[in-house]
Amino acid sequence: MKRLLTVTTAVLGMVAALAALPAAPALAAPGDAGTVGLVDPTQGRWYLRDASGATTTFFFGNPGDVPFVGDWDCDGVDTPGLYRQSDGFVYLRNANAVGVADREFFFGNPGDVPVAGDFDGDGCDTVSIYRPSLARFYVINTLGDGNAGLGAAEHEFTFGDVGDQPLVGDFDADGKDEVALHRPSTGLVFYKNTLGFGHADVSFTFGDPGDHVFAADWDGDGEATVGAFRPGRAEFLLREANAAGPADRVFAFGGGFMLPVAGFFGQLPGGGAEPPTGGGALARGDSGQRVAQLQQLLTEKGLYRGVIDGQYGAHTQQAVMAFHKVNRLPREWDWRASDWDRLASYTGPDNLPSRPGEPDRFEIDITRQVAHLVKGGKLIATFPIASGNGELFQGRSGLVRARTPRGDYRFQRSIDGMRISYLGQLWRPWYFVGGYAIHGSPSVPAAPASHGCVRLTMWDANWVFGKVYVGMPIHVWD
Repeated sequence: MKRLLTVTTAVLGMVAALAALPAAPALAAPGDAGTVGLVDPTQGRWYLRDASGATTTFFFGNPGDVPFVGDWDCDGVDTPGLYRQSDGFVYLRNANAVGVADREFFFGNPGDVPVAGDFDGDGCDTVSIYRPSLARFYVINTLGDGNAGLGAAEHEFTFGDVGDQPLVGDFDADGKDEVALHRPSTGLVFYKNTLGFGHADVSFTFGDPGDHVFAADWDGDGEATVGAFRPGRAEFLLREANAAGPADRVFAFGGGFMLPVAGFFGQLPGGGAEPPTGGGALARGDSGQRVAQLQQLLTEKGLYRGVIDGQYGAHTQQAVMAFHKVNRLPREWDWRASDWDRLASYTGPDNLPSRPGEPDRFEIDITRQVAHLVKGGKLIATFPIASGNGELFQGRSGLVRARTPRGDYRFQRSIDGMRISYLGQLWRPWYFVGGYAIHGSPSVPAAPASHGCVRLTMWDANWVFGKVYVGMPIHVWD
């Protein structure tokens, strides 16, 4: 959009769209101000909030879609867009009402993030690409259609660091949108007033680690400024200046498992139900929106690698266990009411060694029974593990103590499949010294349990397999 935009980076789902005739949208006028909305990943429901606080709801999309908004038909009103990673397509809707996509086209590479905005000032939004793996923008001033690709980028440039999260808005009120980045670890927001390489023109801190940061014109003065959605408290915080300082407006809306969107949504009918909220204790076997909220927050903290399905099953149990382990809490499989606030403020382990010369590495914390994967200098995942239990067992040459070797090693070799040894089965093992490996196992209890290898869950072993490599450092410590 010309003045208003948000981009979300987390991957959440929506249910399939239903066909209906939308009401005619109202055009934006000078002085119109942006508002916010949320997308519910468990029911596929969009909740758009107008200036009076009334809510409009509708369905659009499929599970796994990434939601965003923009003015696709140049009428001054922002409406839904979706990026479907399962098929690599973008689907756009020209009304804030239930219905099928009005436009669809092929988009980027797996893992790319849509960044929508009016980058050439023609009054129409287009969908461009941010590639997180390269910290690179591909700005495209035409809108795809008819199942075709987006085409060549008009602007292609690297900006910021891997791990930064993109947002877009008209930050200098010149009628054209610019790109910005939010650095979750520090709260730094920075942007350039032109599209291209170079240092930021403006930088400031806003929000807390874990916030979803976006931009829109909250006061109708033509300048987009930052806002944040804080999942731990399910609060929106809106700032009316691109400078460090407290939020000018704070209000609660929805649940922390939802994705925020923001823009000028035109004249909404209102009358919809308020978005659901969540909290309280959860246990194995529970299901529903509160479980999905927990799964989403654990995903954002690098602790959960499953589907956001609202089911408190094995994947969720192990992520909860990893959270309890890494925070030195009682090793429980169930979620306590007091855990929500701790999760909202969690920014990573407090004992991860700093190794500036090793941007890629695997760390194994024997004491807390967790492992950490660092890529590009950023912690990207924490896993529950089970290491050597310290007991004696019968080895090939006599009794052996089940102890995981401590020290500094490198991955030496791997097996893409099941290795059958005289001590048991090792799924997709990565060996780091002698016969010791990290590997998948059906049993990863709360306490040490192995003969000396480092057990991961089967799904974590699959997830790790394509992200570590021969020669990568691995450190094992107490």
